[in-house]
Amino acid sequence: MFRSLMLLVALLWSGVASARRVPLDTQIRAHGGLSLTNSTFSPGVTVGLDTRLTRMLYMDVGGFTTLAEAVGDAESIEAADSFALRHAIYVTPGLRVPHRYGDGLNWDLIGRAGFAAIWAHDAKVERAPLVTDPGFTSGADLVLRWKKVGMRVGGKAFLWRSYATADREDVTVLRPQTSVEFLYQW
Repeated sequence: MFRSLMLLVALLWSGVASARRVPLDTQIRAHGGLSLTNSTFSPGVTVGLDTRLTRMLYMDVGGFTTLAEAVGDAESIEAADSFALRHAIYVTPGLRVPHRYGDGLNWDLIGRAGFAAIWAHDAKVERAPLVTDPGFTSGADLVLRWKKVGMRVGGKAFLWRSYATADREDVTVLRPQTSVEFLYQW
């Protein structure tokens, strides 16, 4: 009873509490450019949207497609070497290296890891359709920005498991992808 009475007294005679939060700009960035995929460097196009969630946490949603026929190594003994990464859609949260922005040229270095839907081609199967598998991706992006426009250089690795029809086994495949993109921020 005494505790309840003390709580009521404290509530009635308490002062005004006000909290202030420094607002953040949204920083939505549209990016698009050229990419090189696989160890054979298949050229392609990549696009996406990147947005800031907090001061250090960013979220990127994007995808890429290869323009040339990406072909795996059909003669390889390893079943995983016969797969070529063709297309992917990915969602990658990222952590930004903390630093302050200046008035001129600004930069961000963001490490990312997330999930991807992957389309790949198995070179050991003649006239094989693209196989679709879920996978993981991780990498980093370096963003150089002047006011609202900039450039983004990124590197990712895609990891997935697929079924190699010719070898009749499940294989784990790891393929790199690098990109150079232009960006616009609003």
